[in-house]
Amino acid sequence: MAKRIIPHTLIDGEYIPHDAAAINDGTERIDAKRVLKIEHEITDQKSRTSPLKHGLNVVDSDQASVTELMIEGRTLVNLVPPLEKAVFDSERGYLTTENTLHSPRSLKIERNANTAVKITVPRPFASGYYIVIGEIYLSANRGSTVPAIHLHKGDSYSGSDDISKSKGLTELNTWVTQTVFFHTSELGEEDALSIVFGRYNDNSSFVGYLDGLRMYRVPDTEYSSVIAMTSSQLAEKYPFTEGMQHIANPTITKTGRNLLPPFYEWDYIHSGAEILSPYSLKLIAPEPGYNQGGHITIPALPNTDYTLSVTGYNQARVYVFSNVVINGSSIFGVKYVDNGDRGVFHFKSFPDTYQLIIYFDKDSKDSGEFVFESPQLELDIKATLFQPQNNDYLFFDAILASSIDGAVRDSVYKKNGKYMLKEHFVKDYLIDGNVNDVSVSQRTEEYTEISIRDLNNQLEFSAGGRHVLTDAYGINYPQVSGQSNRPLSGTFVLGVSSCWIRIPNVHSGWTESPTLSQIRDFLTQKPFKLTYQLKNPIEKELETEGAISLHKGPNLLTLNSGLILNEQIEPKRYNAANKAWYGINYIGSIETAHSPLQNEARRIVDIKADGKSVYHLFQTTSKGNLQNEVAYGLDYARIQESDFDPEASYTVTYFPLVNRTPPIEKSSITYQSSVSSSLDKTVEKLTDVETSVSVQANQLVELLARVRALDS
Repeated sequence: MAKRIIPHTLIDGEYIPHDAAAINDGTERIDAKRVLKIEHEITDQKSRTSPLKHGLNVVDSDQASVTELMIEGRTLVNLVPPLEKAVFDSERGYLTTENTLHSPRSLKIERNANTAVKITVPRPFASGYYIVIGEIYLSANRGSTVPAIHLHKGDSYSGSDDISKSKGLTELNTWVTQTVFFHTSELGEEDALSIVFGRYNDNSSFVGYLDGLRMYRVPDTEYSSVIAMTSSQLAEKYPFTEGMQHIANPTITKTGRNLLPPFYEWDYIHSGAEILSPYSLKLIAPEPGYNQGGHITIPALPNTDYTLSVTGYNQARVYVFSNVVINGSSIFGVKYVDNGDRGVFHFKSFPDTYQLIIYFDKDSKDSGEFVFESPQLELDIKATLFQPQNNDYLFFDAILASSIDGAVRDSVYKKNGKYMLKEHFVKDYLIDGNVNDVSVSQRTEEYTEISIRDLNNQLEFSAGGRHVLTDAYGINYPQVSGQSNRPLSGTFVLGVSSCWIRIPNVHSGWTESPTLSQIRDFLTQKPFKLTYQLKNPIEKELETEGAISLHKGPNLLTLNSGLILNEQIEPKRYNAANKAWYGINYIGSIETAHSPLQNEARRIVDIKADGKSVYHLFQTTSKGNLQNEVAYGLDYARIQESDFDPEASYTVTYFPLVNRTPPIEKSSITYQSSVSSSLDKTVEKLTDVETSVSVQANQLVELLARVRALDS
């Protein structure tokens, strides 16, 4: 006879056994708090937390599990003025659209002897470590000196004032990231920083372009680890932004165990091929020839085990490339699958792999019909039974900020089964021509100080808190007390319900104390954005969409930010392929059908009608069944008129083509690592225990005890 397991309740740190007869006849009552103690005790012992980084992550779970996500905020402030507004000698360099990477125009220098371009970052900025990053493109180089980014002390071109420089480059016709660090102790107390492209006192000669110039504060606690990073890692950690940017609408996506989507979402399918079903493709080749198959590119991790499996007929050919397609460079060579066999191919990605290109086709000498069925790519050293791709997602509608040094951060976390947002900052409070109470409080030869006193209705800020102000061009105004002996022009300070801004006269154009009308006109044309730290943080429930669970084994998770949630759109009607359609983000030749989103779209991820997802009814470029030539950006969508509801209100969720939000630095995922704890969490999600537990719940406690015993 099997041994009967007696359940226990944790009371004051001790497990107390229940009376077996009482459980059988249902007379014993257990209050909700005692049950929750049992659940939380098991959960605490059996849960795991894994850190997540921006981009691709792999989390290996020993079972299916629900999850809890934590994300902390981040704010980047680029201290370099935008190139469009930077002050430099136009005879030495000029802005051009002929070769750009980040900005509408890059800075071009046609470098002859003793020519350089200098961009000045004025003081004051806070003491500490900083990094300067820029991308340089050389189209010609006829000199002996390696072009680089130089940092000079003060307003200087001279190499004698050089405090640091980047590594430099010799590569032609490609953008190369340049990075250079400095500490403010290398400058004088009031010295500006000059960023010099080219050198004034040498005889080198080159033609080059500079773009994406940025300068960020590096927290002292991170400096030792940051200086060990490669230039590509630094560019990823400190991407180009203009002015002040926060993490916006973070998202996490879990790709299903099968990393391959249905064939109709592949990047390319030959016109002579036929998709028989979502995971069945037939190539029809009456004559020998090339490129008669299909291929797809997916993001990938370096030095990672993958297994590709597929059923094939008539010598169906399979190969996989790392990053780019080069003849003869398939990771595992060329493989053939025939007679309905299941081909299984294990391989390991290369150290520099960031994407995989999977090709299905046939030998160029062959003709006939070639069939591929049930393809599956998975993160494992062995193949499992085929299953269609089933992805999870979780979207957060939140802006997450931090102090510039990262010491204080907004955060998202789960509490009592709900996602919460803890806000330490009011973000991007607009100071424009609509301010109620503004006046001139001081005027000097260098600046005019204006006082804004209508902050009374705002939440109370932290005295001595970490506040940030930027102007309309993204130029940072540091926070400096009026009693400071530092220069005050181009600074601000927060006081009791008021904000004082010292606007340089060269920026405002004011030659005398401005009138109220002139101040309002200036703020209307050139508004400021203020992000300030609250005296007391606010905790509130957060709106989310979706949910993330883990399957047993390795899980591919993608952490991202910058998603644009539920933007209103009016689909427009047009005719194509002898059918009537309604399009979204279309900018093709039919002008009456133009329906662009507010931003160029990189990828549309959801479309709703009256709040209900109808994405499955749309064809989209990202699904692989539409071309992108008529898209505003890279993705557009259309729906047949028969599926369209003209009375509904449509919204689109998408990633913009240009994403200026900072990457997420601090995040983690918590999941259950035992059968019992996973069951506990599922019960916790699906039940709402209020006051007492009946006989059915007593039986549930006994079940949990049995499962826990099996798992121990």
